[in-house]
Amino acid sequence: MARLTVPTVACIIGRGRLGRRGRDRRLRPGADAGERDIYSVITPEGCAAILWRDAGEAKKGRPPRFKPDALHCLELGVIDGIVAEPDGGAQNDHDGGRGTAQAALVESLEELEDTPGEELRRRRRAKFRGMGVFA
Repeated sequence: MARLTVPTVACIIGRGRLGRRGRDRRLRPGADAGERDIYSVITPEGCAAILWRDAGEAKKGRPPRFKPDALHCLELGVIDGIVAEPDGGAQNDHDGGRGTAQAALVESLEELEDTPGEELRRRRRAKFRGMGVFA
């Protein structure tokens, strides 16, 4: 995906995976700034097994300890925007959820449409290389 010369946008739902990293824009649904949705590359049990060598310590690896909600992911630069969800969540209002996601996707693509392909590729590489760098 990082080599494409056309705009790419991902709307990450459920437990987002880092496989979406080669996109120009990464959007994340968020009800009230992500109160119900998290971005995670591993289950809390898997996290606990690696960090504390005990899957039974899963509660240590659960939100909010690692701040995987949409708002914190936006602050950290892991995602580029939060898509507002309808009251009660998109799972309860499919049409409302689809409408807001579609509007966010179209807006992102319109912002990128005049950017030359090589510039898109350069920005994607720079964005990926900059993730996790805080100094």
